[in-house]
Amino acid sequence: MTTQYLIGYLREGTALETGDSAKNAPPATAAIQGKKEVTWADIIFSPTWSNFLIPVAISGIIYLAYKGLKALFL
Repeated sequence: MTTQYLIGYLREGTALETGDSAKNAPPATAAIQGKKEVTWADIIFSPTWSNFLIPVAISGIIYLAYKGLKALFL
């Protein structure tokens, strides 16, 4: 069954080349340094937290509106 899904083949010896590829590799560069001081605003307004907090805020507003309208009319 695995032969049905085989996409391509590697030439003999290309998978484990270490000697030639290590010689031709570009030189290593220094690691990128991030900001040393991070504020709460940086964390809260980051894309990861925004994708979580915006739906939570909208859900909270809808829930409070539902409870308020339910209490008002019932």
